[in-house]
Amino acid sequence: ALAGGLASESSCGSYTMPEIAPSPIGVLSCTTDSATQTASLTWMNTSEYSSLEILLDGASVATLPGTATTASIPVGYGLHDLQVLGTTICGEAIPSSACSTSITPSTITDLSSTLIDPCTRSMLLTWSNGAAYESISVLLDGVEIATVPGNATAHSLSISSETAELCLRGTISGLQSDPACSLLEAPLVDVDAATGLMIDIDPASLTAQVSWTNSTLLASIEVLVDGVSAASLNGAATSTLISLPGSGAFSVCVAGVTICGDPVEIACAQAQGPTTFERGDSNFDGKLDMATP
Repeated sequence: ALAGGLASESSCGSYTMPEIAPSPIGVLSCTTDSATQTASLTWMNTSEYSSLEILLDGASVATLPGTATTASIPVGYGLHDLQVLGTTICGEAIPSSACSTSITPSTITDLSSTLIDPCTRSMLLTWSNGAAYESISVLLDGVEIATVPGNATAHSLSISSETAELCLRGTISGLQSDPACSLLEAPLVDVDAATGLMIDIDPASLTAQVSWTNSTLLASIEVLVDGVSAASLNGAATSTLISLPGSGAFSVCVAGVTICGDPVEIACAQAQGPTTFERGDSNFDGKLDMATP
């Protein structure tokens, strides 16, 4: 060959033609469309080619006529290298320089959390994958705490505070999706006393209906009359019927234990029992004592 890539004659198969030193495809550029997961290529032909091949990450994915200067191919999520391989009339294949493309994986959707155990603040996360991820990163308050398989759609964890921000990011070919985030909430199981304690006395039956409103999640409840247990109830109870200790003043208290095993503060109220006549109780105080004349 002469300087400048020219020679007098060159034989290609059974015929002879002037030899032109082949050169690679020129000015290759690539753009991507994330919605359709395709790459569009444009280039300049700098030699006479019999055919052109599009290489995706080194593998042939399309064959085009030698005069083509554009192509559109599916590439999928992640990072990819594209080349155009020109084959000369004499059968010599000359690859172009590569252009790189990237399509960010779709974001995880339908992220939700369910509080499984308020005492340990353990939760179950569920979600829907937006793409065929290779792996999924689990981040809590911006710190990665776990990596789960790319096809996972659930994960269990515990948080150390009442609230935390959870984010999930899917990864394909080293490229991460935008984060899908949710605020996790696990309120502390407090030990506040019951409220609205009421005592409704029935003088005829010498009983009282005791009612209240629970302020926290309880495992059990104890109702005490003058410090003595009068009823043991389940944690969801909000009322009970008790027998009166007699006439005169008495106290009713509602105590309990939370679902986490902690005793709650005690709520108490005072009431006055009905006065009943008893021979020898001339002052009708319900008691036979020195105050009775």
